[in-house]
Amino acid sequence: MRVTLLTLLFMVCGFSVATAQVVEPLAETDVDANGKSIFVHTTTGIPVLQTMKEYIGLSPKDGTILWSVERNSGAALTEATSEDGATRDFDEIPNTPLVFASGTLLNVVNGKVIFDGGDRDLRILRTYYVIPERDLMLLEIGGKGAIYLYGINPFESRKEWDVQLREASGLSQAGSEGGADFSDRDLQPQLNSAGDLVYPNGKYLALVDLKSGSLKWNEKINAGYLFTNKGGSRMVVAEKRGGLGGLMDVSGTGGGPRKFGKKLHLIDTETGQSVWKKEKKLDGNVLYVTPYDDGFLVVHDEGMNIFSYTDTKGDGRWKKGYKEKGVVNVEFEDEGLMVYFKNKRMLVDPVSGEDKWKKAEKLEKEPKGFLWGMVAEAPEPERIGMHDVTFYNGYFEVGKGFRSDRHNFEWIIPEEDRIAFATTVPTEGTRIGKPQFIISVLELGGEKPVLKRKMFGLKKGMAAFDKVENGYFLYNDRGYVLMDYDADKGFSERKDEWYPDPTAALRTLTGIATAAGGAAYAGAQSYNMLESVATTGDIQGAAQRWGDRMDAMSSAGDVGMGYATDRQVNGRVDDDFAFFFARDGKEGLTLFKVDKNTGEEVNKFRFDDKTPLYEVDYRSNRLYYAANGKFKIYKLQ
Repeated sequence: MRVTLLTLLFMVCGFSVATAQVVEPLAETDVDANGKSIFVHTTTGIPVLQTMKEYIGLSPKDGTILWSVERNSGAALTEATSEDGATRDFDEIPNTPLVFASGTLLNVVNGKVIFDGGDRDLRILRTYYVIPERDLMLLEIGGKGAIYLYGINPFESRKEWDVQLREASGLSQAGSEGGADFSDRDLQPQLNSAGDLVYPNGKYLALVDLKSGSLKWNEKINAGYLFTNKGGSRMVVAEKRGGLGGLMDVSGTGGGPRKFGKKLHLIDTETGQSVWKKEKKLDGNVLYVTPYDDGFLVVHDEGMNIFSYTDTKGDGRWKKGYKEKGVVNVEFEDEGLMVYFKNKRMLVDPVSGEDKWKKAEKLEKEPKGFLWGMVAEAPEPERIGMHDVTFYNGYFEVGKGFRSDRHNFEWIIPEEDRIAFATTVPTEGTRIGKPQFIISVLELGGEKPVLKRKMFGLKKGMAAFDKVENGYFLYNDRGYVLMDYDADKGFSERKDEWYPDPTAALRTLTGIATAAGGAAYAGAQSYNMLESVATTGDIQGAAQRWGDRMDAMSSAGDVGMGYATDRQVNGRVDDDFAFFFARDGKEGLTLFKVDKNTGEEVNKFRFDDKTPLYEVDYRSNRLYYAANGKFKIYKLQ
């Protein structure tokens, strides 16, 4: 999954001024070929130049070539012949100094090669996970004819082990490439009671010894959803739904509750064998599975039942099951199970499985759908303001009075006495060309939580958002929405700006934002990282400890490589300037740096071609430009 710094850049033509100071390059380095792209490594600030033949890492201080890696010829050829010039042979490993470049994993700061995948023809970084307790990062990588899992210690830049998970054709790999997929939270790896890793891969479930990387078992189970019990000795698995329905419902896009297949498994995680005599085939497709009363509740198209982790028959608590179609949610209450349908609800006795009311209660509005992502053992709550807040894998709860919506939850910033979070608006509420979002603040300074919300639109979607002095800055690579926030008055939209790039098809721009702050993007990635953590403990705490160590290890002052950058992480890093590319009269092609507060052109950077390849990194205070076999470094200010 590629992540890079966000830059607010746009271009205009026919613009001419003569007052701004011309900035001379700090450094100029000869390279063997013209550049195709420039990537500014998010964590370290190291610029990486992509050519047709290789990747080149350079010092942001003086342009010294730190390392180079030959590109996979197949990847370069694919890029040259594809319509959009896209390539998949370069990926950052988020929040680390590591990159996956043409089958080689290396440290971007010093060029240390952790492994060279040439013998396996490694091509695609498919996904990654972190296991904080073991100082371990898992990389799933596609090679020629097979899928591999690598265990990496990123703090030591060392490979611990690797193992082949399964054979896979090139076609099947291409069909599933797309980097780390945080949206598929239902298939996260799980640790069993012995600390080994239960790892879903394709149509298989594998148990991996985290010390040696050896496969203890690898069973053919096409998992769609899984979770372990509190002790980690049992795993519940709902199979994927087959056929056209499975394709439509893989991400809940089929127009209703997400569905899985009819087969349900209870697996002994030590052996990989079924606890039941055989898998359970239900009357309908599985809609929802969650821990309940030392067992687990399963809801399907035709009803529901409660199952035990120890029963070897798999018959369920209720002999005949609860047979009602159209269940859209089940909530646990002191009186029993509150079962919601589209426009009614019924209280069900959890012991007998019978209705406790004679007649279902009608509802004035349609209830929310199932809250997926519940865990068997809740993490410890945190104190924010006057309330205890528990962060789960994808949602949070405030005591028993507030629970965030799991279905469209996206971004979050916990603060001293409030929680700010942004969510997407359901499809039917989206205006064409401008996706809709909601920014919310949950005030936790009083006796009762108070929720305040504001809808806003942002073209191209939202990359992240950042806390600023008077509110929140929400942005992507082309624009932003600045929201003022007052605890008493709520939200007010101060500014909504969009920066079109009329020559985007002619030049390469990497990345997602930075006038709005690399720190904001790093924060968003840190939250995303929660979705990739495999742990038996507190996900939030484990991810925080991991991130703190990685920040210290990746900082310019601690890498110990004999050079330092001017890179600083300042939260809101320089959002006062914009860049325009145009002709400067007879002086030629120029990139103008404009003070957005005054409109004054403060600097000019001379360029040599009409479709410049350049990248800006505010945090390193650098502008990088590549053309005609040269790589130039400018100081921004």
